[in-house]
Amino acid sequence: MQGVRAVAVIGAGAVGLSVALALARLGNRDGPSITVIDENPAATGASKGNAGVIVAGGAVPLILPGVMGEAMRMLMGADRALRIAPGHLPRLLPWLRRAMATANEHDAVHGAAALEQLAAPSADHWRADLAEAGASALIGDSLFIHATRGPQPDMEAIAWQLKRAEGVGLIALDRAMLAEIEPALSPDYGHAIAMEGMARLHDPEAAGKALQRAAASLGTAMLQARVTGIARDGTNWQITTTQRRLEADLVVVAAGWASRALLSSLGVDIPLEAEHGRHVTLPWAETDIRNSVMDSGARMVASRMANGVRLAGSSAFTGPGRPPDPEDDLPAMLQIAERMFPGIDTEGAIPWAGSRPSLPDSIPVIGPVPGHPGLWAAFGHGHYGMTMAPATGRLIASMIAGARPTVDPRPYDPARFA
Repeated sequence: MQGVRAVAVIGAGAVGLSVALALARLGNRDGPSITVIDENPAATGASKGNAGVIVAGGAVPLILPGVMGEAMRMLMGADRALRIAPGHLPRLLPWLRRAMATANEHDAVHGAAALEQLAAPSADHWRADLAEAGASALIGDSLFIHATRGPQPDMEAIAWQLKRAEGVGLIALDRAMLAEIEPALSPDYGHAIAMEGMARLHDPEAAGKALQRAAASLGTAMLQARVTGIARDGTNWQITTTQRRLEADLVVVAAGWASRALLSSLGVDIPLEAEHGRHVTLPWAETDIRNSVMDSGARMVASRMANGVRLAGSSAFTGPGRPPDPEDDLPAMLQIAERMFPGIDTEGAIPWAGSRPSLPDSIPVIGPVPGHPGLWAAFGHGHYGMTMAPATGRLIASMIAGARPTVDPRPYDPARFA
């Protein structure tokens, strides 16, 4: 990073913190100062509100051929797995059109290959980063079990074909095998497909804060403030915040779903949509959940966490800003928990809702923003933010340093939306 004196990373989620850590590793005594800016404490947004699943291979796009039938089932189902606010539909339609245009085999294969580059090394990257922060206990090996109360899932469906093509081991489980692997799971779940070689974070927020500690140990600063403006001033960038103004040679926008508004002020239009998700943590539940287990119909994933049992998932497109009130979803989430694990202790349930940054092709934008020297993008990871954060940080750092990236950066180019 020759000639770079200051770098500002906007966003203190897992992606922004991974970018800061990877950049800090490149520095030396005379290297640039790095400041991470976020109005909230580190790792308290979508990086906190997930099931901790690290999909170390087998990541596929959200939109695949045949998605319309599945989407209608999710929209009409009692589990509220998918919701679209009628008032938001006119604004959402252009995003939906672009998304549906990718629902073909060619785009599915291309998207899966792009996602796999970031997903495949994710568990190893997380283990290395957490070890650096002295927090190795926060990650463990896991199966990712997709369980159903209906017939055996079709192993020839395109999603499973893509996962197999990416080298992921898939195991078809019948009821007896499920009972052995996950004895607490209701016998109503008679079939499942298990993805081998996955990992699980036992406390996603603590894992994010471990990244912050590791970056801080290398000199990275944290500014808790809201960014109110970004502007180019000659050869530098001026970042205005609610606390103070900063000057930087390079700016990396890694602010999740809020990244669209930040870039739109510069005339850059990235079709990013806020896809709201939810979770409930059951602090007193002692249910023996040994892996990450998804109810495939409800799209809810159950994982044992350091602070209890968490169920996370679903998608709601209700517009930018605050997600739906999680209290409204609490009865439905508890019903799913009790359906999956009969007798689970739901006392003291803690609901949560947050926003994922989703792009219509499911591929994040990672790289320089065209027409704006020194401005970089790192957002739009959708459901894979925690999984892909470490690889994203390493990719951004290598490109900024002018080094040869270990993955092909072309699929993530922000210029594809120009």
